Amino acid sequence: MRAEVAQQTLAWLAWLFRVPIDRLDFSMQFGPDLQASFKSDFSENELDPVAEEVLYIRRCLGDNLATATPVRTVADFCSLVGRFATENAASARKLLMGWEKEMTMAS
Repeated sequence: MRAEVAQQTLAWLAWLFRVPIDRLDFSMQFGPDLQASFKSDFSENELDPVAEEVLYIRRCLGDNLATATPVRTVADFCSLVGRFATENAASARKLLMGWEKEMTMAS
């Protein structure tokens, strides 16, 4: 299941940042490598959904947000989603299905 979760997470990130999935690397950093297409105080860019998902997952896992390790790379994000799938499989399935639906509806 862990490999499947990582693959779905990579697919969502590739879709979100509009890059081919084979160009994503686990060492890529949000911001320097995976950049937002625009900056605005009034509308969301590509980095906002990632930050929102991190916050959602951490809250579901009961992490202390003040002391949680920051998610800076694709590997960090995939690891967090993988941990979520291990510790809260039902909620993780809903999250992944939501991403799938989002990608399908946008196509």
